[in-house]
Amino acid sequence: MDNTERTIEEMKAQIAILKKKIENEQIVNEKIVRSSVRKDYSVIRRHVATQICSSIFVIIMAWTYFPMLMGLSYWFSAATTVLMLCAMAYSIWMTRHVKMSNVMTLDLASAARMLKKVKKNYDRWMIGAIPVMIGWVAWFAYEIYKVSDSEKLFLATMVGMGVGGVCGIILALRMRKKFFDACDDVISQTSEID
Repeated sequence: MDNTERTIEEMKAQIAILKKKIENEQIVNEKIVRSSVRKDYSVIRRHVATQICSSIFVIIMAWTYFPMLMGLSYWFSAATTVLMLCAMAYSIWMTRHVKMSNVMTLDLASAARMLKKVKKNYDRWMIGAIPVMIGWVAWFAYEIYKVSDSEKLFLATMVGMGVGGVCGIILALRMRKKFFDACDDVISQTSEID
């Protein structure tokens, strides 16, 4: 009997040690995931900051360069400003809950659900923004056509706009991919912990 009781006590002690090691391991894993999530969140914040800075730059151009130097209409400048303000507002609204403090206070599963919503809203935004951008580009082409002195100037401007548009689309797709990769990293890392 004495030997059996001692064996049981040793087994209980070993189980307690194993439980403590498992708890410590989970804390270490969560710390590693949180630091990785912090890095991905900074990519998301930089993406939004880039969008906001770009929008502010375009708004400044819309009221200085477009009407004063290019001779485009003030209606076009106003429409461009409204578009950029809407883009900024939606970017801020879409990522309003994506804050570093949420990584520390929310459980990681809630953060993953939040980022899934952000991704879905981002895709909705892109689907709605593409037709609006096509309309804006057509209006821009019309405005350039109205103020062009010669056909060569108009064609040169359209070629430049086409090259800039292709570069802009490539840049936007790269930014989107980087943004979605950061969101997917957070989602996959948090699902590994659950």
